[in-house]
Amino acid sequence: PWQELGLPMNLISRKPYSGINILLLGFQHYAKPYWLTMKQGNSLGGKVRKGEKSTMITFWKFLDGKSEDGKPKRIPLLRYYRVFNVAQFDDLKMPAWADEEPREFDSIASAEAIVSGYPEAPPIGHGGDRAYYRPSTDQIQMPSPEAFQSPEAYYGTLFHEMGHSTGHSSRLDRGLDANLSPFGSEDYSKEELVAEFCSAFLSAESRINQDGIAKSAAYIATWRKRLADDPKPVIGAAGKAQPAANWILGKFEDPAKAA
Repeated sequence: PWQELGLPMNLISRKPYSGINILLLGFQHYAKPYWLTMKQGNSLGGKVRKGEKSTMITFWKFLDGKSEDGKPKRIPLLRYYRVFNVAQFDDLKMPAWADEEPREFDSIASAEAIVSGYPEAPPIGHGGDRAYYRPSTDQIQMPSPEAFQSPEAYYGTLFHEMGHSTGHSSRLDRGLDANLSPFGSEDYSKEELVAEFCSAFLSAESRINQDGIAKSAAYIATWRKRLADDPKPVIGAAGKAQPAANWILGKFEDPAKAA
C-alpha cells in the first residue's frame, strides 16, 4: 500500500536504466529513483555530500569494425560509470517535473507508542520501495512514511514486519535467522500468516480503523489458499501471533510455550 518508485533513471536524459543497472540502482534505499554522474550534478549546482559513496553502473554496445582479413566484425564495447542518487547531493536544483513535494505524514500516537515501546527492537530503516524484515542482520526496512496511502497503511505494514522480527532466535525463535524457508513454501506461508495476524492484533490494540483490519483479513485469506484452505495452519498461526504481539507490547511470553 505505498507508491512505487518505478525504474531508476538518469535525471538529465530522463532515460531509465536497463539490464544489471536496474539491480545495482533499484535496490538501494532512496526516496527518489533519479541518478546523476558527479559532473551532471555539478551542472545543476549540486555538490556531492561529504562521505557519500558512488554506485558503479555499466554501459555496453557493439561497434562495427573489421577483422584482420578485412571482413566485417562486431566489437563489444564495455564502459563503467559512477553515479550518485539525487539524495546524495547538496544544493541540487531539481527539474520541476522531478521535484514533487512529499505528501505529509500524520503519525498515529497510539501506533507510534507500540513501535517505540518494542523492547530491544531491531533497527528500522526508511527509504526505497520495499518493506521487509531481514533475519540475517535483524533489521526492518520500510519505504518512507510519506510514500504510503495512509498512516494506517504505514503502521499496518510496519506491524507486519515487526511480527516477523519476533521470529528471530533472540526473541521467540521461529527459526527465521537459522533456517529461513524459501518463498512460497508451506512454512513461508505459515510465517506470513503469523506476521499478518500479529499486524491485525497490533492494529486493533492501537485502534487503527477497520479498513486496515479488512486488508489484513484479505491478505490472510490469500496465504490460506496457498495452504489448500486447510484451517489448521491458520489457527496455528493465530496462536503464534498472539505471543508475538505480546512480545512487541512488552507482555513477555515464555518462548518455549510460544513455539
